[in-house]
Parts: sequence; structure tokens; C-alpha cells
Amino acid sequence: MDLIREKLAQLEEKSLQLQKQGKYGESLDTLEEAFNLKINAYGENSEEVIKTSEKLCELCNLIAMVCLTRERFDACFEFLKKAKVLCQNSPNFKAVTYNNMACYYRRTGKIRTALDYLNKALQIEITQEKSQSLADTHLNLCAVLSQLGKHESALEHVLMSIVLLQEEYIQNIGRNINNNNQNTNFNNEEYKEFNDRIAVLAIAFHNLGVELEFLKRYEEAIQTYKKAVKFSIENLGENHNLVENLKNVLAQAEKQIQQQQENQIKRKIIKGNTTSIRINKATGIYGPKDQEQKRATTTYTIQNQKQNNINKSPKTSLRPLTSNYATNKYQSQKNDNIKQFSENSINDVSPE
Repeated sequence: MDLIREKLAQLEEKSLQLQKQGKYGESLDTLEEAFNLKINAYGENSEEVIKTSEKLCELCNLIAMVCLTRERFDACFEFLKKAKVLCQNSPNFKAVTYNNMACYYRRTGKIRTALDYLNKALQIEITQEKSQSLADTHLNLCAVLSQLGKHESALEHVLMSIVLLQEEYIQNIGRNINNNNQNTNFNNEEYKEFNDRIAVLAIAFHNLGVELEFLKRYEEAIQTYKKAVKFSIENLGENHNLVENLKNVLAQAEKQIQQQQENQIKRKIIKGNTTSIRINKATGIYGPKDQEQKRATTTYTIQNQKQNNINKSPKTSLRPLTSNYATNKYQSQKNDNIKQFSENSINDVSPE
């Protein structure tokens, strides 16, 4: 039995090191070898086997999301199917897997299926005393509901996400203060995860701004975009990629919202002029100067209507409004917001 334990320890350490090197396929093969050895040694329902199945589930989820970022959709789906089998005895990992299934279906254009999986994840998480990914599920629900045009519901979910993420942020700050008092610091992995969660909160502020803008609450939207920029600068630094993205969103939003407000004022003026023309026409006092004014007003109205069409539909907008997906420990999207994986991280990944 001691020889088996020694062999298992070697396999698990090897798997961990391979994962750190980005060799996810080799890491998975090594961990599966340890998993099968544990089944033979301890039995399928043993605690050791359950713990390793959770590690396998976590790794399959991670590989699936790497494949998704590279648009290797078939491979992504295969690893998610493995994860679904492995997570049956773990509500937390089942919720994570359902979240990632939603990522997959959203990226492949099956938005309502994505919504179904997110609702399944939410039902699991709200029954857990302490869910690790509830904030991310709410944020992902915001993104999917926004894509379906359900902006009131999307707003509710992003607000819930922000509440949970702020609680998490305060707890992490408190933990950092305690570490400083004890002359200890976050290790590199903890520090990276802390920054990743800060970035998710900044993205949540951005999504809140997007939903407020969709609901034509423009002043609130601008203030929220500003909050996202300020928060990300204070916590991630001026040179972080996300800061630049959020600054661009704010600048474009201010410009477009100002244009929309100017258009509204012009429409009111035009409406007033049109009413005046109808009154003059009815009373029969239509002189040459009035005719020139009418032509000018009509031409301007046509141009204004074209501009209105651009701003009215998000599909043809100069600045498409999009609520972003959460990026957590197991998820990575192509927003250039959080760089989680190296360029060579899936070279050895292939589904069985």
C-alpha cells in the first residue's frame, strides 16, 4: 500500500507540474492514470477517488475553455462532456461546468441553450452555503439576457453580481491587510487570482453601464463607465489592458450619447417648425421665404432620420453595446481583458 501511495503522489505532482507548464493534455493523461490506480486501490466511492474526480473535472473545464478561446469547438465540447460525467457528486463543480457549457453554447450561437445552462447553474448555487461562482453566474446571465434583448432582467443580474463581487473584494483586501500585519504576502498564484477577480468586478461595472445605456438611462450609464475606469486604474494600474479598453468605452459612450441628445433636441426643433408650417399653410400665408424654410427643414429631417436609424439599432450602432461574459478561474474570453493562458497552452490538447 505504501508503494501505491508513493506512486500516486508522484503522478499527482507530475500532473500539477505539467499543468503549470501549459501541457494540459499530458497533465490530464497523468491524472487519469492516478484516478484509475485509486479506483483499483480504494474503490469507486472512496474519498480519494472523489477528490481526484473533482481535480479531473477542474482540468477538463480548464482545457475546454482553452479550446474555446482558440475556436476549437468540437474539442471544447468533448472536454465539457467529460467534465459533466466527473462532476455528478460535486455541486460546485457541476455549477462551474454548466457555466462553461453556457460559454460554449453562447459562442456557437445557441443563446437560449446557454440561458438554460446558466439557470441550472444558478439553481445549484443558490442552494449552496458558499458558492464559488455565483457572482460569475449572475454576470453571465446578464450577458446572455442582454443578447436576447431582456435588459431589465440583465440589469437585475449584473447588480446581484456586483454586490457579490464587492463582498469578495472587501474580503480579499482584508486578507491582504492581515498578511501585511503578519509580514506575509500573497504568493504569485494568489496575487494573480486576486487581480483576476478585480478585473471581473471592473467588467461588471462596465456591463452595468451597458444595460443602463440600453434602457436610455444615459447619465447613470456614463457615471458607471467612469466608475469602471476609476476602479480599474486604482486596483490594476494605468497600464493594464482592461484599463485602456474601459477608457475607450467611456470616450465612445460620451460621444455617442451626446450625439443622441443633440439629435433629440433637433427633432424637437424640427417638430416645432413642422407644426408652424402646417398652421401657415392652413391660413394661406405661405410666402417665398417660407417655401425656402420648408425645403431646408425637409432636407434636414431626412438626414436626421438616417442618423436616428444608426443610433436606434444596436446591430448597426457605431459603438455596439455588449455586456461581457465573466472570466473566472475556468473561463477565458477573447476580450483581451484577462490573459490567463500562454500562446502554446493547448498545443498538446486533443480530445480522446
